[in-house]
Amino acid sequence: MYTCANCTVLACANNEPEKMPKNCPMRNASVMEAARAGYDLPENHDFYVNCSAIEGLGYCQWPRLKETVEFCKRMGYHKLGLAFCKGLRKEARIVADLRRAQGFEVVSVICKTGGISKEEVGIPEEVKIHPGEFEAMCNPIAQAKLLNEQHTDFNIEVGLCVGHDSMFYKYSDAMVTTLVAKDRVLAHNPCGAIYCAEGYFKKRLEYKKDKTCVLQNRWRTRVFLQKAVAWGLLVSYCLSGVHKNWYIIRAMRQNSKKGIDKSLFRVYSRVVKWIHYQRLDIKI
Repeated sequence: MYTCANCTVLACANNEPEKMPKNCPMRNASVMEAARAGYDLPENHDFYVNCSAIEGLGYCQWPRLKETVEFCKRMGYHKLGLAFCKGLRKEARIVADLRRAQGFEVVSVICKTGGISKEEVGIPEEVKIHPGEFEAMCNPIAQAKLLNEQHTDFNIEVGLCVGHDSMFYKYSDAMVTTLVAKDRVLAHNPCGAIYCAEGYFKKRLEYKKDKTCVLQNRWRTRVFLQKAVAWGLLVSYCLSGVHKNWYIIRAMRQNSKKGIDKSLFRVYSRVVKWIHYQRLDIKI
């Protein structure tokens, strides 16, 4: 099983194949060779080269809205498809107006096209947003087929629901890019929940760190300290906050009836003990 999301080596990005973990996907040579050959196919080569060029040209300068239009220009596209959610129709109108002002022809299709009742396709009454009232189903297959019928060069997806967007990709003849990922709670910024997964959104996401993650964090701390010693850095300065926090945690454990997270206390305790073992000049 591949676990790139938890990798701390990044042998791929650093051109260090000798450091590949045992379960690194790069060890699957047949898949890598087949994938590499795919970029040489006529239908892929120019597309990939141009989108990679956009990455470099607008890196940390262009918002995604501009990246999308610059990519379409480089590819020579003229007719663009716009598949959008009813809840983002104002945003879709702005996007369509911007694209037309830049010389593109824009074909736009709303998610509720067809006006089909949710009950007709088997959606239970109790899971409707407003039970007992008419609700038109989202229709991503129709959105894709209507844009296919218009022979769009490239399709832009704006805020389709989770899963509905997947069906749109499946049935679209033209390549698709996502301009807006819907998140009704966070102003369509899903990363907001990720950034707060260990804090404000912890309960909402039912987020619990598995034991592997905890052990990896401890291992990283140990490696950092070992390197700091080897390099002769002023560890006493770098880790000044560690032993102060350790004292705070100890005081909290002594004075609080509820106590604190035991794993956190153990991590700080081990760091402090490790410092002592290395005989660093730190007084705690």
